[in-house]
Amino acid sequence: MVLPAIDALDNGQRQVLGPKGTAGIFATYPPLYAGTFTAVASEIIGTALLLLLIMVTGHPNNMPFCTMQGIMIAAGLMAISLGLGYTSGFSLNPARDLGPRVFTAMAGWGLEVFSAANYYAWIPSFAPIVGGMLGGLIYKVCIDPYDPPALS
Repeated sequence: MVLPAIDALDNGQRQVLGPKGTAGIFATYPPLYAGTFTAVASEIIGTALLLLLIMVTGHPNNMPFCTMQGIMIAAGLMAISLGLGYTSGFSLNPARDLGPRVFTAMAGWGLEVFSAANYYAWIPSFAPIVGGMLGGLIYKVCIDPYDPPALS
């Protein structure tokens, strides 16, 4: 279905990065100027903020606003993506990157999808896990102990 459009862009030569790189249609890749530390920090901070936002909006004391939880999470996700997404391709979830990366490896781009950009593939697979744990830890240490019991 989309193969003719991809062929028109890369002339049938599956390239991962570069001016005719098309693997980024499916999986996340950093811009050419972004370093490894920048991408790791962006993924960790973005995922920590997202998980913290989800935990705060889902807290029982916030139930008067439970009907607004989806809108608050969507607005927060938009802010996170605008602020941090450009430096790392904006994965925030290993499933968002690993599945499409395996697909592109099988669909003609080859194993370069795992080694491109200084082996970037490990960053969207593991940094969001660290970010999720950090977001949960921040919530449990800084917010949860100071909340009064949930109102009935």
